[in-house]
Amino acid sequence: MYKMQIESNFPSKKLVGVITRNTQSIWNRKNKILISNIYRKKPFAYLGLLSSTHYDTSGIYNLNEEYCNKFDEGDIISIDINGVVKTLWKKTSKHNAIFVTPSCNCCCLMCPQPPEPDHNFLQTENIQLIDLIPSDYREEICFTGGEPTLFKNKFIDLLSKCHDRFPFSPIIILTNGINLRDFEFTKKIVNIGHEKLIFAISLQADTPQIHDNITQSINGFSDTIAGIHNLVRFRQNIELRFVITMKNYQRLDEYALFIYKNFPFVLHVAFMGLEMTGFADKNKEIIFIEPFQYVEKLRDAIIILKQRNINCSIYNIPLCLLPKELWATSKQSISDWKNDFADECKGCKVFSKCCGQFTTSDEVFYKNIKKIT
Repeated sequence: MYKMQIESNFPSKKLVGVITRNTQSIWNRKNKILISNIYRKKPFAYLGLLSSTHYDTSGIYNLNEEYCNKFDEGDIISIDINGVVKTLWKKTSKHNAIFVTPSCNCCCLMCPQPPEPDHNFLQTENIQLIDLIPSDYREEICFTGGEPTLFKNKFIDLLSKCHDRFPFSPIIILTNGINLRDFEFTKKIVNIGHEKLIFAISLQADTPQIHDNITQSINGFSDTIAGIHNLVRFRQNIELRFVITMKNYQRLDEYALFIYKNFPFVLHVAFMGLEMTGFADKNKEIIFIEPFQYVEKLRDAIIILKQRNINCSIYNIPLCLLPKELWATSKQSISDWKNDFADECKGCKVFSKCCGQFTTSDEVFYKNIKKIT
């Protein structure tokens, strides 16, 4: 999610609108934010105007030209009363998500998005966002947070609206699964009737001691398992996600066997490298690990799952740090807006297939990055 700051004329209330540079159309201007430098007053009927030229006029918001150029026709943005501009939906991106809440019922040691208090502003913004996404949208929609199911009734409202508007789009819910232990809540989600729901559940170990230590939750493991069992009762699609850290890598192979013995029905298992920002950066002394330290265990886990016909993938680990036999399992997973490559990657023959690294990880890059020739 791109964030930037306007320099003058902050709005009196939060704006959510669709970017346009087209002044020819007179239809639906009330939901559009025009980008132009030729107007000295706000054009008729637009929600607002972004300009890199300074105008002391209500409804015209000054934004650096470099930032203005980041927007494409059809992007959806918000402008807060404090002047912060956020890209909520990038028309050309395949990695859009609806950020439901910054709050969470866990406090994971490796969380790149540390929990924050929820001030109830995002619900209105997200309802507006869903209304502004083109009705013919058919690509994947992701609900994320925080914990998106934390406020149950609000989540039901959002999911219902999304289903009504995009009944044929796959919807992925990134969740720790704890609230899904509530059978009636899970039943309400299922009864919405969306046929392409996928629950991507964080399960960080095969033992409660390790999982609960990583997630900093009491009974988190048992609650998450109970949530998975409820989803199974309703025959829902389940993906399990395991972030590889110093705390859990030793049991990668045992984790794979645990999945096979207990959840052989899962749609997919994802093994994920760290994004070293937020709590992950704060706790790097106890959770950071280089891929070379766990790659053998990871290979064993992948072999165990594939031999048992359980679909699995590797996310967020550059190809040069994996044995060639695991390349086909590795995905280009990092969201395009925070994707980066080291200088050593220039000229690499598998550059176009590699996930690269997180720009958000600052200086915490993996060692041993090398060009493959």
